[in-house]
Amino acid sequence: EVKDSVTLVGLEGADVTAIPVSGGLADAVTVKTGETGKARFKQLPSGTYDVTVKLNGYSDVNLRNIAVRDDAVAEIGVVMVRV
Repeated sequence: EVKDSVTLVGLEGADVTAIPVSGGLADAVTVKTGETGKARFKQLPSGTYDVTVKLNGYSDVNLRNIAVRDDAVAEIGVVMVRV
């Protein structure tokens, strides 16, 4: 879930990109957050990914080495700061 650092309200329209580090996909995949600030990658293969979150008016967020398994749901909370 992607939230504003001041209001803690979910942010709609942020680009969330999973970039494969090892295993998983060959190419990066980007999805957008919905009105509650949540984004979902459907059927992301097992592997390790770097994740970037971008939204106009906010500082980018970069997360490294997020492990994903086929049989689990990985939930990540991101708080974005206005610029």
